[in-house]
Amino acid sequence: MKHGKSLSRASRIGLTLGTASALVVGFSGLAYADDTRVTLNHGGHRMGYMEHEDEEPDSFRVCDTYANGHGVTGGLYIWVNFYNQWQLLEEVSDGGDEGCGKFTNDLSNSLYQMRIEGHGGTGIELKNLRE
Repeated sequence: MKHGKSLSRASRIGLTLGTASALVVGFSGLAYADDTRVTLNHGGHRMGYMEHEDEEPDSFRVCDTYANGHGVTGGLYIWVNFYNQWQLLEEVSDGGDEGCGKFTNDLSNSLYQMRIEGHGGTGIELKNLRE
């Protein structure tokens, strides 16, 4: 084989197996969803949380729990293999009122991510899950 022209069959197989292994390792930190909560803490305070209730359809709640004049925003993302990235499905904010922000979405066995972000620079928390 001439250098720089093409990979041998063994090299292609090794490259394919290595890539597949990296994908498995990359997503091995997943949790499987039942009822799940992601909590945002900052400066020793619980700023808020995003919660998933595993029912049909799946329901999500985003709650601001710290009266500091800032709210929180929770986002639901799914993994899109075609684009090889997370895609935002829905986002809701809470803060300055009673109750929590809510929405529903049928995830149906998707790889998804819950992400909560505090307004005013109070950080981001996220969790990757499989429905």
